[in-house]
Amino acid sequence: MNNTKNTFRKIIKNNTLMLSYIYRFCPSHIFLTLFISVLLSLMSVANLFVTRYIVNTIQLGKDNHLFRNVFIIVLILFLINLLHSFINRYIQQKVIPRNTQIISQHMQSELFQKASEIEMKYYDEAEFFDTFSMALQQSDARAQGVLNTLNTLVSSLFSIGALVTLIAVLEPLLFVIVIVNVMVSLWMNTLITKHQHSFAQERIQPQREMEYSKFIFYRLENAKELRINKNLKNLLTDKLCYASDTIIKLIGKYGKKLIGYSWVQSMTNHAMTSSILVYLAYKVIKKVLLIGDFVTLTSSSQQLSMRISELIASFPQMYEHSLYIDNFKEFMAYEPPANNGEGMAIARIDFVKLQNVSFSYPLCKDETLKEINLEIRAGEKIAIVGENGAGKSTLVKLLLGLYEAKEGQIKVNGYDINSYELNSFRECIGIVFQDYKVFAFSIAENILMHRINGDREDEERVIDALKFVGLYDKVMQLPQGIYTKLTKEFSDEGAVFSGGEIQKLALARAYARNCSLLILDEPSSSLDPIAEYEMFNKMMCLSDNKCTVIISHRLKNIKNVDRIYVINQGMVVEYGTHEELMKSRGLYFNMYSKQTHENEA
Repeated sequence: MNNTKNTFRKIIKNNTLMLSYIYRFCPSHIFLTLFISVLLSLMSVANLFVTRYIVNTIQLGKDNHLFRNVFIIVLILFLINLLHSFINRYIQQKVIPRNTQIISQHMQSELFQKASEIEMKYYDEAEFFDTFSMALQQSDARAQGVLNTLNTLVSSLFSIGALVTLIAVLEPLLFVIVIVNVMVSLWMNTLITKHQHSFAQERIQPQREMEYSKFIFYRLENAKELRINKNLKNLLTDKLCYASDTIIKLIGKYGKKLIGYSWVQSMTNHAMTSSILVYLAYKVIKKVLLIGDFVTLTSSSQQLSMRISELIASFPQMYEHSLYIDNFKEFMAYEPPANNGEGMAIARIDFVKLQNVSFSYPLCKDETLKEINLEIRAGEKIAIVGENGAGKSTLVKLLLGLYEAKEGQIKVNGYDINSYELNSFRECIGIVFQDYKVFAFSIAENILMHRINGDREDEERVIDALKFVGLYDKVMQLPQGIYTKLTKEFSDEGAVFSGGEIQKLALARAYARNCSLLILDEPSSSLDPIAEYEMFNKMMCLSDNKCTVIISHRLKNIKNVDRIYVINQGMVVEYGTHEELMKSRGLYFNMYSKQTHENEA
């Protein structure tokens, strides 16, 4: 009993939550849709009463003005229906689609905001992606679904009240037949809902695998790989087909039961309709019932059955909504870092120190970083080097506050990194990731990462950044200059940049931030030797008075930094200047000698 009460409370709470989102984003939408639903149900019942009156009047009437009276009644009903039809279509075709889009926009924005705040550690969990996927797919649809269910419930109550009164007065026995049919339908609806939800849950994983395969085929950056490696096409096709076959099996698994339940429900409805027709026809033949009553009762009983079914089905629907809303709530419950929106503001980073920092990724037993100690001050340039998988990029993620150290402490300007408000802290950092990204936005938006809308100061920042990285002349030759869209995904006039040019654009993004901590993760991997040399000289100029961290495999580029930290298997095994490390003849010496030998060869 307690479980039932708790489930009921949870259903009400979840559905109310979604209604609160709709009310917050578009308050008038709730009242407007309720008004339309109630008006529609009242008009439906009114049409029944008028039809009964007209048919019975024609059957019994002997008035010389019978046709005139019927004509006037029909004309009035026609005008009322005409006005109702106009109001309904105006709201359904214009107002509701606009409101629905507004709600969807705000719901998706809410999810995007949440996704940008959630701790990175959750992205290492497969379960998180299932929850995230369900939340993205279902949130706005479920919000609208909850409102539709509420509309159905309210309009059904209005209709049922009028129809029950009509049937109870004219033919009470029909009410019993209708109730029996409704109870069977309710039982079948509950079973159908449970199986549909189970099917949806089991379908998530193969559906995501299918979408991933399609995503790889769709993206421009994968086009070359797909054409060069024909086996990749076959591999992706196999994965797509395997996932599709899994879904087909699920359809077969659940389809049989759903067919059975639906068939029982349909047969019960047909049996009710046939029973009522036979019963009422018998009464008309026996002159016990008028034809108008026959027509009205037949239609009323069908409408009553439908309305009661809708009313009762609204509760399983609310239960179904609640199940999906649980996914939304679970996603929204993922915690952002404790210092997201809270903590000290910071305007500049002058000193960073890592003390005995260790870290391991969630669900990973082995430590990726072990007792890391390093420091950097404003105006200093340090380099972090090591073989692939040594932990260099993970160290960068800790410096950015994307992950929290498992042990040890990261201090910034003498305070723990977590004591600073996260967004304020990250505003002080400019970074070029190894897997830098550009987006199908304008060049200016790709550099500033926000709309500039013709703002002169923003335009000057973009131009300065382009000049710094050497892209100014190329961009100014484009038809729309800095407002030219990158890629041709949304515009045939979009600019297509080479890998080196895209990397320069990523560097321009770091330049435009005017940060105090600059992190360069393989900043010149796509540049030719001459461009690479020029770019590193510019980076050295850019890093004046900044804390600069450089991660690079090309050791000749970091000879002049203040300190080099060598990481091997997650530990700092050496550090010092280039000259000091070469004299020690350790791992750095071997790496540098090997690279120099290969280049000379």
